[in-house]
Amino acid sequence: MFFNSISPFVCRSCLRQQQSALQRGGSSFIHLQARRNATPAASRGSLTHIPRGASSTTSFSTISRSSSALNQPRTRSSGSRISSRSPDSAATKNPNATEEVEEKSVSTKPIKVESSMFAYHWETSEPTPSALSDADDFFTRRKPEMLWTIGTFRETPKSSAPEVAFLGRSNVGKSSLLNAILGRKLCYTSSKPGRTRTMNAISVNDGRLTVLDMPGYGKGSHEEWGKEIMKYLIGRKQLRRVFLLLDPEHGPKAGDIQLLKALRYHAIPHQIVLSKTDKLVRPRGRNLFTKVPGDRMEMLKQVFQELRKVVQPRRRDGPPALGEIIACSAEKGLEKKNSVNAKLGIDRVRYAILAATGLVGKRMAKEDLMSA
Repeated sequence: MFFNSISPFVCRSCLRQQQSALQRGGSSFIHLQARRNATPAASRGSLTHIPRGASSTTSFSTISRSSSALNQPRTRSSGSRISSRSPDSAATKNPNATEEVEEKSVSTKPIKVESSMFAYHWETSEPTPSALSDADDFFTRRKPEMLWTIGTFRETPKSSAPEVAFLGRSNVGKSSLLNAILGRKLCYTSSKPGRTRTMNAISVNDGRLTVLDMPGYGKGSHEEWGKEIMKYLIGRKQLRRVFLLLDPEHGPKAGDIQLLKALRYHAIPHQIVLSKTDKLVRPRGRNLFTKVPGDRMEMLKQVFQELRKVVQPRRRDGPPALGEIIACSAEKGLEKKNSVNAKLGIDRVRYAILAATGLVGKRMAKEDLMSA
């Protein structure tokens, strides 16, 4: 595991229990079903041991279908509604459950969607359209440039510019998302996990901001990468916020939960960003869209609600993640007129970066400030 040797406060036996439980429960995070009066430990696919600092109610015990089932034809019930109950229901898998899983019908009728529906705020306010436009302008006014590439923390050069770092599992779409945010293909992308092997810093708006692309953890990663990354996260004074990328189809894995615990333990500011959201809400069709099936938007809402319990557990072991989750995509987006960047949620991630670094509303580059 990527972070095993650098987090002495993490119980390895607990981590192994989490991994085995997640494997038994399947790989899908989005197909959640409500079960009342059933303990998480008795449920199929539940975390057999809630990690320290996590709420006892934070359990993905209701996982019922694999992510491949999302795009399969569904059995229709009466009328124009479909049943969200899986044939492989938790009631048949768990004979100890006191009640059967409730059947819930959600309309598949396409609904018109807006940008605000792909963000979940409970501690922050919704940014105004002008603020989002300013954020786009900040990132596109000057071409970003690769600043430095290093393999160890001790090689990190001195800098006065604020920094943000992007972290995520291998193949979560981190490099592709960063290219969309930067408006330029500077981060190497590949279908093979573990291609990003160094800490890569990109200068934005003539050095007013630095964005770091970190190596992914999980499949294809190396233990020494995790050591150096944690050294940077703990020791870098210029770091303002870590953006942790998660896949909304699969949810947080054992490595993600372990990293969240480490970020809280060391009081490192962090925020959750959902990548590849189009795979959940718009797996087929045009790259630009205005409508999404109602049941898929309901799935996204469930993902938001479940993740809130994970990133802000009731039993705190340190400062939790920011109360804001952004869903985005590097491939598809909402159809808008006169949009600088139509990719889903990219303008919101840009605004979140500026908010973290205190650069909100500051659009002018250095040359403009000198001439003013």
